[in-house]
Amino acid sequence: MPKSRTTLIMLGCLSLLLLGLIAPLAAQDNAVTITLTVPDFMEDVITEEMLADFEAQNPGIKVQVVDGAFGLTPPTDNVDAHLSEMAEYAASADVLYTSSNTLTREATTAGYLLDLSPLTNADSTLNADDFIPQAWQSVQWDRGVWALPVSVNVLLMVYNPAAFDRASIPYPNESWTLADFADAARRLTETQDDGTVKTGYFDFGNGDFLFRSLLGTSLYDPTTAPAQPDLDNPAVAELLNTLTELNAEGVIGSVGSGISVIAIGGGAEDGPAMSVQQSFALASFGGFGNNNNAQPVAGALLPGGVAGINVESFSISAGTLYPEQAYTLLKFLTSNADIASNIFGGTPARRSLAGMESSNTNGPGGGGRGGFNIQLSPENQAIVDEALSRAVSVTDMSFYEYLDIALEKMQTDGIDAATALQEVELQAITNLDTALAARGTTQINVATPVPEVILAPGEVALKFGISSFVSPLPNQTEWNQLISDFVANDAEVGQIILDSDFNNNLSDMATSFDCFYMPTNAVTDGDLTTIISLDPFMDVDPNFDKSDVIGNTLSQLQFENRTWAFPVTLQPNILRYNADLFAQAGVVAPVNGWTIDSFVDALRNLQAMDDTSAPFQPGGGNEYLLALIAAYGGLPIDYRTDPPTFSFSDPLNADAVRQTLDLAKNGLIEYQAVGGGGGGRIFALAGIGADADADENPMAVSTYSLNGLNDFIVRRGGPGQNAENQNADDGYQLTTYPTGTQYAPVSYDIGTAYISANAENPDACYRWISEVSRQPSLFSTMPARRSLINDPSLTASEDPDTIVFYNQFAALLSQGNAINFPAGFGGGPINNMVTRWLNRAFDRYVNEDADLDAELLEAQTFTQEFMACTSGLPPIDNAASQADRREAFQAYNECASAVDPTINS
Repeated sequence: MPKSRTTLIMLGCLSLLLLGLIAPLAAQDNAVTITLTVPDFMEDVITEEMLADFEAQNPGIKVQVVDGAFGLTPPTDNVDAHLSEMAEYAASADVLYTSSNTLTREATTAGYLLDLSPLTNADSTLNADDFIPQAWQSVQWDRGVWALPVSVNVLLMVYNPAAFDRASIPYPNESWTLADFADAARRLTETQDDGTVKTGYFDFGNGDFLFRSLLGTSLYDPTTAPAQPDLDNPAVAELLNTLTELNAEGVIGSVGSGISVIAIGGGAEDGPAMSVQQSFALASFGGFGNNNNAQPVAGALLPGGVAGINVESFSISAGTLYPEQAYTLLKFLTSNADIASNIFGGTPARRSLAGMESSNTNGPGGGGRGGFNIQLSPENQAIVDEALSRAVSVTDMSFYEYLDIALEKMQTDGIDAATALQEVELQAITNLDTALAARGTTQINVATPVPEVILAPGEVALKFGISSFVSPLPNQTEWNQLISDFVANDAEVGQIILDSDFNNNLSDMATSFDCFYMPTNAVTDGDLTTIISLDPFMDVDPNFDKSDVIGNTLSQLQFENRTWAFPVTLQPNILRYNADLFAQAGVVAPVNGWTIDSFVDALRNLQAMDDTSAPFQPGGGNEYLLALIAAYGGLPIDYRTDPPTFSFSDPLNADAVRQTLDLAKNGLIEYQAVGGGGGGRIFALAGIGADADADENPMAVSTYSLNGLNDFIVRRGGPGQNAENQNADDGYQLTTYPTGTQYAPVSYDIGTAYISANAENPDACYRWISEVSRQPSLFSTMPARRSLINDPSLTASEDPDTIVFYNQFAALLSQGNAINFPAGFGGGPINNMVTRWLNRAFDRYVNEDADLDAELLEAQTFTQEFMACTSGLPPIDNAASQADRREAFQAYNECASAVDPTINS
């Protein structure tokens, strides 16, 4: 107890003034701490300042933001997994971010979320009419209120008017019947030269809204609680039969993911002719598949004159000990314009927030709406406004998610609609029964808030960030243990606040954290004014030996003779091969790598065994092509010089290009067009891509990014991997790109650590990142230092074959003939523009049988003229501000357009 307060108590609080001083102090001491969990994309929106305002308005409540898993297994996929994950999520905090995908009937039936209706009914200050009616209805079912909505997003029919005009079809309208929809989809579908249909894909996450609009009715009895599904009826069967026919004809694809593409016939440059999308697709920057020069898209209500709706909301855990205080926070969060206008926010759910300007300026472009500054034409804004008033609530969409399962059963198992609907109706009932049974057996207890750390005199706290697509980190426990050990042994650091975020911008990370880790090398194109050079620390670090860093990795982190990043991991872009298929084809497995000749021989033997698909199925980007060209002895782009040397039409290089691309023309490589951009990294998930079922349709050889995300998703069965395909990589082994007589091609990115220029304790930051770099098992990928490859903690967590590969790759990088084709999305304006011309030559030769020599000569000519045009421009200054660098980039882009007006089309 503070001395001053003790004195006041001893005096007996003799004046009202003194009593006034005591009251807030006592309230603060007895304040209830409410925990709040939010997804990564809201972490920059719900700021410390915002929560401080809440606490000032409610002095008896403190708020602590905690990590909590967000992505959940859908109950239709595995109800047991969904309930288990939802129970864990509900136990993570008092107040939970929820959405249309996570606020499920199964979760509320199981009793994991608090029914808010007693609180809302007793709240005289809550104006339910302030909420958009469909949003308010979307959080209510089974006589309960399960959340307060914060924002909504409508889903519409997004279409390409030019495609409809070419087909002489009236634009989509609310009077469309199922027959009208099917007829339009057939007439819009694009037929290719070989007579086959160019099929899109169908994501039933959006397609459900189309199904609802075509049926015009709900699929449950709202008078019962809990509601029971009513799926087995003739109207639903007719819909599924029609969709199955369209799938058989190739008009719509099978179950996919992303946007519900109904008809591709808009043209390659224009995107799909017709699709179901959120209103973002109508923005001025173009819809799905659209570039700035494409035909503009338009929006319409779905058949029946309705629209779909997604709702973001906040719920309260059933395990909270403080429902009233949590409800107070809930009301605050859903009344905030910044939160309602987050990156995925759409339209505020509260009418009173409409038109209020958000102070949130995060993201590209600045401005409200999460920084995207989305602008709609008056016509499109009018259709969005109308869609909001005519949207079908999420509650009314109940059980529609089971129709895609029925449709998949019809397409894959060959059963009729009635049988499929009976099966999925039984599944829906069983899932609800399972949830009801869990209600009496699962106790939800919200975790006790972590006590606030009180730093001792002289101690400091560090904010450390990790750029990651997965949050919380899958090995969060191991990170927590390392932090605990470090703090216990470091004389100065008393606390490390770790936060994972999918932000991959150097400047943003340097603004948010004292020090941080990024899974890529940001030195090449980041704003170096936001970080500090590490050389003064490295030079006196007894645990760091520059010669221990593999290959020329360290030099890639240097600029103007200074080192800006700490090398932590390597993330090689490599190949994977199916050892079982190699054995069946009698091909020698490339255990210790292979030459270009043995690589081609292997592909030919694999093709002879099975010619239904190409034996080599690469992911995106052109890096694998450049690697194979180098193996044939060609270097159309030589990255050993700065800037790179471009020599496309040189006879030696042209011959190597021809030999590589002929592998694709001869069916040995599943070629994907690369002309749309400047290369790009190879980011291929094993067993995911060409075939959804990796066990039945294994890829013989594929590209693979050896990074922590792939390790979590594919090799260790992370989100999206069910029990049946967690081991989809069984039988696959890692290997390098083939080598040639002159060059050994490699490609990799570098996982790096940085210290912010704003860090108050940079020396403490350096000690921490140095310690982190010596824990290779934390990253599930290859260490950047030779001495750590065989570290006991790593060998214990990785399989022996992977460790063997790490050593093999390290040895390859140390060879004098190793040629690195940098991974990542950077490369600078010169490399990006020039690579587009080279990629276009590749595409035209493979896909159009163009004259390769002529195409390469054109690419070389454009390159030379571009280089001449840009020779007078100042180089892009990595240390310049983002705005200055953006302006400099624009000058390079103008040169590219001057020499080739089609470059941006």
